[in-house]
Amino acid sequence: MPEFHQTVQQVWNQEIRGCAMFQIMEKLKGLKGKLKGLHAVDIQATVKSAREYLEDCQTQLHKNPHNTELAHKEYQANQQMREVNSQYYSWLQQKAKIHWLQVGDSNSNVFYNSLKVRTSRNTINRLMDSQGRWVEDMESITEAFTSFYNTLLQGTDRTKVYWDKVVWGNAAVPKHQFITWLGIRQRLLNRDRMVRMGLSAEDKCCLCSRGVDSHSHLFFECDFSRNCWKQTLDWLKVQIHHFQMQHIVQWLARNCKGDRVRRQACCTAVNALVYSI
Repeated sequence: MPEFHQTVQQVWNQEIRGCAMFQIMEKLKGLKGKLKGLHAVDIQATVKSAREYLEDCQTQLHKNPHNTELAHKEYQANQQMREVNSQYYSWLQQKAKIHWLQVGDSNSNVFYNSLKVRTSRNTINRLMDSQGRWVEDMESITEAFTSFYNTLLQGTDRTKVYWDKVVWGNAAVPKHQFITWLGIRQRLLNRDRMVRMGLSAEDKCCLCSRGVDSHSHLFFECDFSRNCWKQTLDWLKVQIHHFQMQHIVQWLARNCKGDRVRRQACCTAVNALVYSI
């Protein structure tokens, strides 16, 4: 920018009496006012004026394309437009940096405050243990968690179970397998458990509103669930008169030996049905 260099040179060549430090400070003070005046130039208006001048030159050249004087005029206008655009983009970058310096600290404060709020939301300060007591200190909360999952995962001593091949090792969706595993071990959060834990006052089945919403009722005693089991097992051509998980698993183990495709289809359907209920 030629005006900038000329302004700096003009101020810096002024003669000021005093020590070297005093001379530098006085020149910087004088330069500050000059640069503010230089900055006051409306760069956007300059860009608009240069663009209009270029468009006017191009319009005249379009009407008389063989005029070399107009071609040279259009070339100079184009070069001037490029230079003004470059100055405009530089001004925008400086303005963006200034804006970031002004609001950057507040952005950081907002980020860290939101992080603190999220951390406090993800912190467990109070928990009910298996005996229905509320514990608040970290040691008791850790013990309650450990006790719950030890009870949940009891039987991990590789004892033989009758349902492992129905739940695992098939083409079922993993979340279907997980819900079926919890249902077989009676660890789902049914309404009867929620009432015992003090989380709900209603223990009636949400599907039929007649029986207590326990594992056995929800999956096999409820009219809606029995109808779902009947239609699914009829579609799979499974002949079972007692709708209990043990009977269904035993039938699959007994009648699907050697037929891997049929066993995969039946196990996948059973997992999906338990998950859907």
